[in-house]
Amino acid sequence: MGKVHALQCKHTAPIPGFDFMMKWLSQRMPPDASAIVHGDFKLDNLIFHPSEPRVIAVLDWEMSTIGHPMADVANLAGAYYMPRVEPSSGKKANFSQGLLGAELEGSGVPTEAELLAHYCRLVGRPYPDSHWSFYLAFLFFKLCVILHGIAARSAQGIASSAMAGRAQSMVPVVASVARMKMEEGDDAGLEARSRL
Repeated sequence: MGKVHALQCKHTAPIPGFDFMMKWLSQRMPPDASAIVHGDFKLDNLIFHPSEPRVIAVLDWEMSTIGHPMADVANLAGAYYMPRVEPSSGKKANFSQGLLGAELEGSGVPTEAELLAHYCRLVGRPYPDSHWSFYLAFLFFKLCVILHGIAARSAQGIASSAMAGRAQSMVPVVASVARMKMEEGDDAGLEARSRL
């Protein structure tokens, strides 16, 4: 991963705190688990029933593989950290854009804690999950690397994404969320050790 980052830095600014984040993640790897994972499991890859509160289809399975199931759960929970895009006049709110700042009470959308508790109950994982901050930190680190690659391709004039021009400005923002989750993970670890 460090080699890819170095190559991309030839065309765009480095990811802030990249070496620290790589070291932090490698030193705090949770126990491994494997399952079929979607790879891009998020609200805008779900189709909801038009009149009932349930998912009727999951789209974009081309990135599915064998991996840690919490990667998909963290990816879905990423919406809690993305800003909500306000709807145009006369349109309903589109929660697929993000849930940060959205009023969830009474909406039928669970909070992040409710989502995680429900998932853990369904699959028999312990709750609260002591590695939750790690999974979120890894998600946002991965997003940094993806955005950094888009920014590098944009700088070379070979990016096809409509958001390519904005990618570089998003890298430090996403990196700061990854670092915040790393700090929360360290704080949770200290708190757990102090109870021993």
